Amino acid sequence: MTNKPVHKTDEELSSVDKIDFRGILAASPNPIMIVDSDLTVIESNSSALDLLEMDRTSLLHQSFVRFFQAVPSPILLQYENAVREGGEIEDETLMTTAAGTIKHIELKITKIKH
Repeated sequence: MTNKPVHKTDEELSSVDKIDFRGILAASPNPIMIVDSDLTVIESNSSALDLLEMDRTSLLHQSFVRFFQAVPSPILLQYENAVREGGEIEDETLMTTAAGTIKHIELKITKIKH
């Protein structure tokens, strides 16, 4: 048996535009925050709200950096650069909730190209 490459038609590729990304975000058990290039939170799911002990209205338009006050500056700079420049980082780190509680988390930063 040989594996032949599968080539998608333009029609099949355009179906990606029809995926319900908000539904996927809502269904994920993992905390997800979407930030823009200015590191401002523009979307999140309920798991992220639970982790941060915030409601959605309070979280949106906040700086992503705000939640990493317990992280040393050189490491925080790596996180910022990954968001801005498109790198990818996986790290065990500390996150500060809205109430000031420090939580140990597994962080993954990935720039989504669109």
